[in-house]
Amino acid sequence: MLALGGAQAKQTKRVKRPAQAAKMIQAKLTLGQPVQLGSVAVVPIESTLPLSREEYMTLFEAMKLGVVKVIEVQGGGEVNDVEVENNGTRPILLLAGELLLGGQQDRIVAKDCIVAPHERRRVPVFCVEHGRWNGTPAFQAADTLVVAGVRATASESQDQTKVWAKVAETNGKAKAAPSTGTIRGTLNDPTVKKNADRLLAEMKAKFHQSGKTVGMIFWLNGKVESADIFGNPNLFAHNRDKLLKSYSVDAQLAPHSKKTSVDQKVCSQFLADIVKAGRSRGERSAMGNTFRLQDGAIAGYESGNRSFSGGLASPSSVIGGSPGGLGHGTYHPKDKKGGG
Repeated sequence: MLALGGAQAKQTKRVKRPAQAAKMIQAKLTLGQPVQLGSVAVVPIESTLPLSREEYMTLFEAMKLGVVKVIEVQGGGEVNDVEVENNGTRPILLLAGELLLGGQQDRIVAKDCIVAPHERRRVPVFCVEHGRWNGTPAFQAADTLVVAGVRATASESQDQTKVWAKVAETNGKAKAAPSTGTIRGTLNDPTVKKNADRLLAEMKAKFHQSGKTVGMIFWLNGKVESADIFGNPNLFAHNRDKLLKSYSVDAQLAPHSKKTSVDQKVCSQFLADIVKAGRSRGERSAMGNTFRLQDGAIAGYESGNRSFSGGLASPSSVIGGSPGGLGHGTYHPKDKKGGG
């Protein structure tokens, strides 16, 4: 098997939030009005607490501004690394599962990474196009997250062989057979794309984002599938549509469609479990700090800048200090691990 060298977080220290801080954070987080369309629903997560004041750029935003380059590693390229050069004045937050098109092979970002202003760094990636190794050095950001199963397999297994297998399984569900085995086979399948685009347009039209919305819960076929929470409303706003797009594709690949109204109590408990879960410290590097949820009913991880100390906000931020440096957290029930 091909494990991603050096990318798997080494869990060295358990981080436990004081009960007082957990209660205060939970009191600041509320659920907004659900948007339900058949078997699919999204529930906004709102916060009166400034989880972070860090102003990140998304990769797509940075590319539109012309301040970032994503290229193959010099010397012929490497399957599990690309180079990202940030020539802007704000840090760039790359999300795990974000699709990079071009290069020698299509890739996805292996884990959340932060590239500081005026820095050039290697960023870990996974190949999602098994049958190609040719092309140009440069990549384009698709402003797309791959489907949940590929995303979870990449972030939690950190194993290239398992990612290739999950991509093939996903293409099989879509009855797509691209010659190079790319995940684009699913994303560009005419039937999947038509139905997903229609669902996406409806969700975007009905989703109400307030000035306090920092994330959302994804509900499918009567169950919570996942949640994503960002450090502030602006960062969520810049990532909202790519999340909704990934949910729309996931809905097309579900084995059956069952409309079940959102259970707000279940969603509230899911959010409470996120807040209460213990964390294990992952990687501390120039690209930021990561933490994994290690107990309870929730799996997932969180990323932030070098001051980030784990959780939706550090205890000091809710007791009177400055906000923590959270960038993004992604969560799902433990029985969904690697699913999709």
